Amino acid sequence: MAKKEKVLEHTSALQQNRTDPDMKVKPTLIIHRIICYIVLIFFSILCLFFFYILLVNASRSHYDIMSGFSFLPGNQFINNFQRIDTISKGLTQRYLL
Repeated sequence: MAKKEKVLEHTSALQQNRTDPDMKVKPTLIIHRIICYIVLIFFSILCLFFFYILLVNASRSHYDIMSGFSFLPGNQFINNFQRIDTISKGLTQRYLL
């Protein structure tokens, strides 16, 4: 019976600490969270950057892609899409609808 009471005391003490508004967060925990958020934001931006580059290169001609990197989209998106649609014999438009 004494063990059960100790366990109950321990769990109630943990619950009080969890809900105590005066409980201070450890500085190391704050630093770890900041570092974690910085890393997550960096990888999110990195993923979005490569997705943007994918869309930019989809709108450029073959010669433009081979000539170098550009942040500005080209004007060949419709031509590239039609070329893919011709190769796939109209399946591309059917799957987009």
